[in-house]
Amino acid sequence: MADLVEVELDDELEPLPERRRRPRGPWSMRRWAWATTGLAVALATATVAGGVGAAALSAPGPGGLTTDLTVPRHARWSEPGAQLIGAVGDLVLVTDELRNDVRALRVGDGTQVWRADGSCTLAPLGGPAAEQIVGGPTLVADPRYGRVVCTDAVEDAPVTRVLDPATGAVLAQVPQQLTVIGDYLVDLGAATVDQTRPPQKIAVRALADGAELWSRELDPTNGQAEWGTTPTALVLADMVPSGGMSMSRVDLASGEMSPVPADAVVPLLEFPVADGRTGTTGWRATGQLASVVADAGGVVWARDGYGVIPARVHDDGPEVLLAAGPNGGTAALEPETGSVLWSAEVDGGFPLVQVAGVVLTGTASPSLRDERTGEVRWTVPGGEMALSASDGTNLLLRDLATGALVVRDLRDGREVTRYTVPGMSQSALVVDAVALSAGRLAVVTTDGLTLLAP
Repeated sequence: MADLVEVELDDELEPLPERRRRPRGPWSMRRWAWATTGLAVALATATVAGGVGAAALSAPGPGGLTTDLTVPRHARWSEPGAQLIGAVGDLVLVTDELRNDVRALRVGDGTQVWRADGSCTLAPLGGPAAEQIVGGPTLVADPRYGRVVCTDAVEDAPVTRVLDPATGAVLAQVPQQLTVIGDYLVDLGAATVDQTRPPQKIAVRALADGAELWSRELDPTNGQAEWGTTPTALVLADMVPSGGMSMSRVDLASGEMSPVPADAVVPLLEFPVADGRTGTTGWRATGQLASVVADAGGVVWARDGYGVIPARVHDDGPEVLLAAGPNGGTAALEPETGSVLWSAEVDGGFPLVQVAGVVLTGTASPSLRDERTGEVRWTVPGGEMALSASDGTNLLLRDLATGALVVRDLRDGREVTRYTVPGMSQSALVVDAVALSAGRLAVVTTDGLTLLAP
């Protein structure tokens, strides 16, 4: 493997425990300029328009449900200016605009455990209870199934470090700027940052320990080819004279390059379906977005033009699959057949909560809809902001005039209770509200991070 530099490994690195795969969200979504639906925007947008916060997709309970919201939360500690990167074990990882670093703070009291320089992310290794919130932070219950990846410059030369998220110890250091794609660290060579020029050479390392896996020159491609990534592959796509796309897939585990059949779906994300079936949303070689559900016998149903997108808070058994429709709105699909139950051209078309038979949709004027009929049950009152934190029965909102937290019944919007939160600025705009263990909520505002607890 020429041109690769030996990695410096920590001698005390423990063996990675046996890994169990589970459906995961999209780790990255590159240029994919041929997107024709709202799914591309929904999956690539880092923040939700209109100030509606994002709630957790995972731990501690089903779909990131928190404990009883009628029990008042209190501000335990705050970190001014901090933005949430993720949570791992009993730590939260934060950064801010003024410090090019990452800091690991203890959830209980906010004390700093470790810090590291660089622009950093928390990357899950795909183990149990490791989830990435779409357009938001990453939650990893077990630190063994996560890695912190930091890129920095040393004497004006790029360097990538892989850190143990529990201790901050450097597990690997590579004198290159690498990109995290799924379980891999990838050197994309001369590919441009804005993805207008595809990579001509690729080198891949393991995210777990930085070990070299393979490198290869890619077959010649059109210099203007579109390209993108899935959790397991690099995908190149060239326009062909007859129309449509000619797509090739580079497997990140082996380096094998192969053509993508015209009727195949290049996966962007997987979603769980009952009875042992699996669901995939991705792109066909023609550039058509599609969602497909299959079992051991093959494809059960396929729905072109629709991209299933996960609710950020959900329960164990949602009765419908939520999707971005052909016109960018929100649609509900029947899991058994793929038939469209309803569709609505709500602004943004982004479902945030899918709990107790209702779906929270929209951003500027969010509403709660019946998940099977699409009927609007109630609309978030003017002057309140939905924080997208739920205990499965109630929804948490914020009164913009007083700063109080408001708890409303998910089914009919009735106000159940409200309480003030001393220590959290009344005027600060809430950007994110993430459910952590023991009923805690990590609330990210324009002033920084505040940890709320019962």
